[in-house]
Amino acid sequence: MYNLIDKVKDKKVFTFFDKLIYRVLVHDTLSYGGSLTYFLILSIFPFLISLINAINFSGILDPAYIYRLLDVLPGEIQEIIRNFLKELHMSSSGSFFTISFVAGLFTASTAVFKLMKIINQSYGFVESRGFLAQRLIALFFTLALILMIFLLVLTQIFGQIIYVNIMSHLEIENIYFDKLWSIAKNGIPLAYMLVTFILLYKFSPSRSRENMVTIKSVLPGSIFATLGLIIASLGFNFYVSSFGKYSITYGSLGGIIVFLIWLYLLSTITLIGAEVNSTLYSMKNFKSLNSWPRHDSLFKNFLA
Repeated sequence: MYNLIDKVKDKKVFTFFDKLIYRVLVHDTLSYGGSLTYFLILSIFPFLISLINAINFSGILDPAYIYRLLDVLPGEIQEIIRNFLKELHMSSSGSFFTISFVAGLFTASTAVFKLMKIINQSYGFVESRGFLAQRLIALFFTLALILMIFLLVLTQIFGQIIYVNIMSHLEIENIYFDKLWSIAKNGIPLAYMLVTFILLYKFSPSRSRENMVTIKSVLPGSIFATLGLIIASLGFNFYVSSFGKYSITYGSLGGIIVFLIWLYLLSTITLIGAEVNSTLYSMKNFKSLNSWPRHDSLFKNFLA
């Protein structure tokens, strides 16, 4: 084992993974993923409350129509959402809408604000932008990430169930619709996520270093995060598609637990994507630190 590590210790691929794993562990990425998940959970329900209140006050959609849309979801999830919407419909008010919207924005943007700080730390940058500028950028990416979560939930997790139910209600069977749905279900979220991650990783670092962090340099981490979330979402989709098999044993709690795990994976994969970019940045701009012995190495103690 030691001889093998000794032979490959200066190879670029080994150096990359050696430094990446070291950074993920030293920067406490897994713990930060948990804290980001906490803020995401806090922001989801205030946003749902504000969304339903907005629909109630604007009259854009009949509440009865929203309940009919729930028929395409699994039974356990239908029941949870129906009860939540009924309570919300009974207590809707203008002040409640404002409070829930502000609370949702604040908690979610706090998570993204922290994410931007972590990305700066992964590069070793010192933030040069003012507090207001940072908050505005965080707010923009908050809305983008929330839209991404809803897009993933609708397409990758419940997408197939919703599509099958809609087609059965409409009594339509057409292979072209199936192909079109397959392309849209995978293509739209994939493109949206890739662009979102590119912008997030490009504009999160300090403005004084923005010329050093190019779109090309953040592509590897963006691709990693996009593919990672697709794989995680497919895993959640497998659970949802097999919901009936598990509901007898675990009930609705099983779905909630898996959803929380999915949110944690979303947060952690996003952070690891930033570490991928910062590791490549370090290897390119500080080449003298790549040669052995290097301080940011997982295996340095084995070859000391």
